[in-house]
Amino acid sequence: MQRMGMFVVGLAGLLSFSACSSMQRTGQASGEVASAVGAVSLHVVNDNYNDVDVYAVRNGQRIRVGSVTGNSSQTFTLNPSLFPTNDVSLVAVPIGGFGAASSGRLSVSGGDQIEFRVMPVLNQSTAIVVPPR
Repeated sequence: MQRMGMFVVGLAGLLSFSACSSMQRTGQASGEVASAVGAVSLHVVNDNYNDVDVYAVRNGQRIRVGSVTGNSSQTFTLNPSLFPTNDVSLVAVPIGGFGAASSGRLSVSGGDQIEFRVMPVLNQSTAIVVPPR
């Protein structure tokens, strides 16, 4: 009886260890999709000294994508629901600052990569769309 209890505890420990190690290798939980079909990669290069919040604008509504610290870069994955008509605009707003950097309207499709560069002078910021290779 005592052996059976030890066996069950050992089996439970082994299963939880293997579940954690597989999650560590992939970086995603087992229920999540590894690569979203139709997703767009957004690479934000913040050349501004201020940290910025980045938003995707759809039908006039801002949807927060994430933050990028000053003088650094960050890559995000945009869900296709953000651009159902294949058009999206990006806005970067300095945290605790004034103004905003805007990409203007971008035409994107699944697999594209957007590079949004936030400049020290916000109205000089640029965005380009690179199609998949």
